[in-house]
Amino acid sequence: MGPASSDLVRSARAFRFAVRAAAALAALLAGAACRTRLVDPATEGPVAAEKVVSGNVNPGAPKGGGAASDDQRRAAAEAALAQAESAWMSGDPLTALAAANRALASSPPDDIAERLRAVRAKARGAVVAEKVMELRAVPEKDAVASGEPVPVRVVLRNLSNAPVDVPRRDGKSSDALFVLEIEREDWDVFGNRRASSFTVRAPLRADVDLPPGGEREAHVTIDASLLEVKHQGFSVMRIGGVLRPVVVRIGDSEFFDALPVEPALVRVFLPGWEPLAADPVASLRRAIQKRSPAHVLTATELVAAAERGEARRLLAEAADADPPLAGVCRAALARLDALETGPPPRGTVRR
Repeated sequence: MGPASSDLVRSARAFRFAVRAAAALAALLAGAACRTRLVDPATEGPVAAEKVVSGNVNPGAPKGGGAASDDQRRAAAEAALAQAESAWMSGDPLTALAAANRALASSPPDDIAERLRAVRAKARGAVVAEKVMELRAVPEKDAVASGEPVPVRVVLRNLSNAPVDVPRRDGKSSDALFVLEIEREDWDVFGNRRASSFTVRAPLRADVDLPPGGEREAHVTIDASLLEVKHQGFSVMRIGGVLRPVVVRIGDSEFFDALPVEPALVRVFLPGWEPLAADPVASLRRAIQKRSPAHVLTATELVAAAERGEARRLLAEAADADPPLAGVCRAALARLDALETGPPPRGTVRR
């Protein structure tokens, strides 16, 4: 086994140990320091505490380097950047982080160093989220009537083998803050489909101390005024976002990355939807018979996945047999298509 292969084996072992041991993970995330501010250089500039080696690191080499050595240094840095970016794009933040750290330790050219720091910041955040803390949004109800608030539990779970402390505040800094991004999609009986989004900010109201593998809950309520349905149809809310901590302490180490909150869905219906949920397929039949467009669309949304084939049959037959009802039947069929293919890109409007 040559020197290069040995280096790869040692790196792989280091990665596995980093996942199991908080101290090793902290060393990998922070590079050379235990206390490191993790920032996104694209918005906040370079990492302020990074050590930069200047001057001639090889006393035996000619001062000033030369065109050939500069070209070689740039080529090596570009190759390292390509490796880090490729690892990040393929979903391997540990490899991206290690590659960026190694390249930055070699004092690459400034323009490439900036891009390496950007990759490192993103990879650090992903590693913290994947190996240190998991946060999930869990609404108390997955369906509510317009005019009701939506209480949401945010479950925080320690994924590491060391205690984790997320204080509400620390010194004179601002309090830890949930920044929830709510992506809203409105469906109406005319076939219109509108997407929008808004943000809800809520403070972390208590310190969170988690033993290895432990869980705690924080609570955020989304005000009813933000969830009103003012159209003939319903709305789907995708509730996610981040926790912006003051600091996350893992053993003796500290990190400052925003922690992503795994999203959840809540549907908001017009008042009086509950009886339709008792038997959605039967409710759909009655709505078609009574020619009630709002109930046709709502009952379709409530149909279980296993019964969507029957719902499609009822809607297709009604669209052919009752032209005045054809518009809402097509709108309901479009909703069934969307449920099977996934949500549209954020910010789109379809009619």
